[in-house]
Amino acid sequence: MVASRRQFFKVTAQGLVVASALPARLRPARAQGSTVRIGTAVLGGYSLTVPILVALDRGLFQAAGVAAEFQPFQGGPTLLKARLAKQMDIGATGATDVPVFRRTGASVRYIATQVKGNHFTLNVAPGIGQLSDLKGQSIGVTVVGSNTWSSALMLARREGWDPEREVKLVPLGIPVRFIRESPKDAAAIAARALKWPEEAVARANQISGPLLSVDGQIDVEAIEVMQTTLVELKVQKQRLPTQDLYTTEFTPVRV
Repeated sequence: MVASRRQFFKVTAQGLVVASALPARLRPARAQGSTVRIGTAVLGGYSLTVPILVALDRGLFQAAGVAAEFQPFQGGPTLLKARLAKQMDIGATGATDVPVFRRTGASVRYIATQVKGNHFTLNVAPGIGQLSDLKGQSIGVTVVGSNTWSSALMLARREGWDPEREVKLVPLGIPVRFIRESPKDAAAIAARALKWPEEAVARANQISGPLLSVDGQIDVEAIEVMQTTLVELKVQKQRLPTQDLYTTEFTPVRV
């Protein structure tokens, strides 16, 4: 089934949030003329941001008949609040945000994914050669309750550190085919937008590139694992029905 622009906005007006860029299904939008506002939880998240930056730079949204604007936010919770306030239409964010916001009664859902499963990359300063070197140091996260915060807290607990005394979590507020086939060109696009050295982007692509989803299909098991983690961390008091956290209506049929 092909989704029209009207159908798309009818669903997103109810607070639908995604973990992926716009699906190719939106081609009937060519005649409408309104702009789709796309947000990401952070600017510096390679797997969240670069597919969107590439699509904008290469004119892939235009080729699909979609006028798109891009805006990064300072963390997933900030992005979700902007979505609920109708300041943007579709957002790419971490795995924790939808369950947390659903718990408060917000009608947000995943519709697709950019990255297979749950993953987290840890970028460290020179001199940090192994995890044990982080004990007593500060780990930057976006905001409390975010995907980066949950991942850093899980890391601390796995290493047996007291997350309040032995490590400090500091809130900082911080298209796949082309990326795979032309990594150097994609890295140049990302470096210009992120203001990173190209070698840093290349390294990020080496780590996160293989994890980018080729079909946008939602990993239900990954959602369930994240919910379990949120309950264990007492961010959520109880699990929500997994089927209420996502919809496949706009999941891409191809990439």
